[in-house]
Amino acid sequence: MVHQFELNDPAPVNVAGSWTNITWDPTEELGGYNWNLGFLFHSDGGGATSGFRVDDFVVFGVEKVDNFTIDVDCINPENGIFPIDGYTTYPNNIVSLKCMVTNNGYRSASVRVQSNVTNTDWMNQSSIRIEVEGASGTGTSVLMPPLKPSEPIETWVNLTIPPGSDVQQQLWNVWWQDAGGTASGIKAYYEIELEVKQQFSVYMTTDTPTIAASLGPGETGSMPFTLQNSGNRDASFKLTSNFFGGGDGWDASFVFADGGTYNPLSQIPITRGESVDMFFNFTAPLQIAPEEYPFSISATCPSCGDTLFGNKVLSKKVNIPVYREATLTTFTESIIAPADGIQKSINLELHNLGNAEETYLLSLTQSNNNLQAYLNKEVSALLEPWDVAPDSNIKVLLPMPIGLQTGFYFVTVTAINTNDSSVRAVINLEIEVVDTAAVQVRDEISLDSYTPNGPSVTMPFNVTNTGNNPDRFVMSMEIPEGMSANFEQLVDSKTKVLNPGESMNVLVRFSFSSEAQGTLKLKVTATSENDQDISSTGNCEFLVGSQNWLRIISIERPIYTEAGEYEVVVTVRNQYSDNQSVDMSLEKGDSRNYFSSSIASRDLNFLLAVGAERDVTITLDIPDSSIENLLSDEITVNLTIWATSGTVSESVPFVLEVSLVKTAKDLTADRVESSTSNVGAIATWAVGGLLIIGLAVVLIRILNATEEEDTGWTDQEYEDHLAAKYGAVTAAPTLDAPTSFASQTPAYSPPSLSDPAPVAASVPIPQSPPPSSPAPIVQPTPPPAAVPQVPPLPPEGLPPGWTMEQWEAYGSQWLASQGR
Repeated sequence: MVHQFELNDPAPVNVAGSWTNITWDPTEELGGYNWNLGFLFHSDGGGATSGFRVDDFVVFGVEKVDNFTIDVDCINPENGIFPIDGYTTYPNNIVSLKCMVTNNGYRSASVRVQSNVTNTDWMNQSSIRIEVEGASGTGTSVLMPPLKPSEPIETWVNLTIPPGSDVQQQLWNVWWQDAGGTASGIKAYYEIELEVKQQFSVYMTTDTPTIAASLGPGETGSMPFTLQNSGNRDASFKLTSNFFGGGDGWDASFVFADGGTYNPLSQIPITRGESVDMFFNFTAPLQIAPEEYPFSISATCPSCGDTLFGNKVLSKKVNIPVYREATLTTFTESIIAPADGIQKSINLELHNLGNAEETYLLSLTQSNNNLQAYLNKEVSALLEPWDVAPDSNIKVLLPMPIGLQTGFYFVTVTAINTNDSSVRAVINLEIEVVDTAAVQVRDEISLDSYTPNGPSVTMPFNVTNTGNNPDRFVMSMEIPEGMSANFEQLVDSKTKVLNPGESMNVLVRFSFSSEAQGTLKLKVTATSENDQDISSTGNCEFLVGSQNWLRIISIERPIYTEAGEYEVVVTVRNQYSDNQSVDMSLEKGDSRNYFSSSIASRDLNFLLAVGAERDVTITLDIPDSSIENLLSDEITVNLTIWATSGTVSESVPFVLEVSLVKTAKDLTADRVESSTSNVGAIATWAVGGLLIIGLAVVLIRILNATEEEDTGWTDQEYEDHLAAKYGAVTAAPTLDAPTSFASQTPAYSPPSLSDPAPVAASVPIPQSPPPSSPAPIVQPTPPPAAVPQVPPLPPEGLPPGWTMEQWEAYGSQWLASQGR
């Protein structure tokens, strides 16, 4: 360690014969350890020939020993000065001494502070309490934490004058004693006079927390407490209570611990220093809002004048929580009505019996869903507390549907509190349904297409007596233009007598004229004989003129909120009369701006048996950027899925609507990679299999084509060929007004689970016979007839209503009649 005098002290005076006193106290730097000291003087040699002269050199050393002294500075915290004249106090009062204790020694010291009073009856843990900053305990003798040099520690010494103490004078002693190894005895000592004077005093105590009770409206609570005469004179006390808020509905009383009831007009005599255990009972008003309500109980001493001291008042609170209760009422809990389709209603009222504003969720259950009962709203109005204004706009609506069976029906309406689902109100209603005539004709679905001017076919329409009594029904039809229809197996267009719930199928035979095209709707109506005002109509739509040999079915409407790879599955159905090979493709359009799409390799080509269906998987890969960069919160794009037949002329589109929502979250990359790898593996195997099948099909067609080659036909062979090929073909329509000749449609079949909009189907073009080689000319034999060729189709396609077989037989005549 080096000390530079010239930096920290005045520089030596440069006047000849003058002396400068320079000092340095290294105590703080050296920390009390042994040390050696040396001096080194430097002179710059300028203007002085004899250099420096040290006149005197003194070194002071101080030895640090273990002994110590302390300074104790005490005050009365009530006035901030030391109690030289002692304390004047009263029973059940606390006097305090606040002291700052400082160690004057060089080392940390161990000190114990102790206290007593000359009245030994007061000497217990509850009367004298010493509290030292940083100490672990309290009491009449406390070991202070290590007292470091010059670092004061705060000490409190408290003395409680016992309740009922006589008038007296005592001495209160407080001292600090060495508790270390030096055993140097008492370091500081105070003797303080105490004077206890006469006083009327009361002390009320309770262990009840600030919230004395939590009560619902009209509920009762209780608070135990102790009433003590803490003064040193006998006295009689009177108790009163007061509630703040909640109105005048509070009810309160005082009860002794032994069960006796305190009379508010009387007083309770208590000897000095004695106490009485009591209970304060209270009841909340019936109509009180949820809140915390303060209350107090007070003790007075009418015979003590105005000199009663002590803890005369206890203040607590009563918590009134939200109380919830409701009830549903109605003027009538039962009605009688027919099932005639005329709506009935039952009015309800919802009453809020709680102490706060509430709303309730309304729900309805019924013993039989055929009743079709429902509520006019799902949430009640905001209800004021205490049933001030009930919600009277609640209705149970009863459509009384036609066909509802006779009998009793039960409806339960429940109101559930929006804040507490355990609070609810329930009401039960009874509805009696009387005898009613009713009928139901079920709608039918035709999945087939029908040929104009084709043979008639039949379809059953299911008629059910949904009334309450046996009934016969008169059948009628609303037949669209271009369709002919009549009932079969009916007498006078009437059904047999049907019992309630019984059904029968009414057969309708129908056909279509040559002018019929598009979708035609047939309406079949059954009218009750018991009540001619009761009827029901069943509908069926027929596709006329469209072959519909392939069909794409889907019920999916994809909506995506997150980026990732998704799969959409559509179903392709073969509705042709023979097996079909199908090729799948996509028309992406604007969808390519938002995501990539592809058909699973295993689904690009496949063979469908008659009536078979196959699921086709389309994979959509939506990148994060598409979701994040949407120009609006939601956008819908179309992806067209095409199914093309390799067997007949048929190509069916299906438009898939895909919606992207901007608020989606990204899927993890691991999930996308896993899905992509799985799809790739499957696609590799599927493509390999399809290539093998395709090569086999090409080989078979080449062999068949080779077998069909021949040389030439004679006239007789040509006639035989025409008869064999077109003998069963229907004659062509009149050339100036062609009509269609479609093959008969399949018989009626039950509806499928999903029925998407029909797609126009192309007419199949059977493969024409291959052209034969020209016959050699032999003289004198005439040349053979030319091989019949398929007439070229006009640009607009087949004439309306023509089949390809008819065109092969009569197409040339039609072209000639049209001047083509």
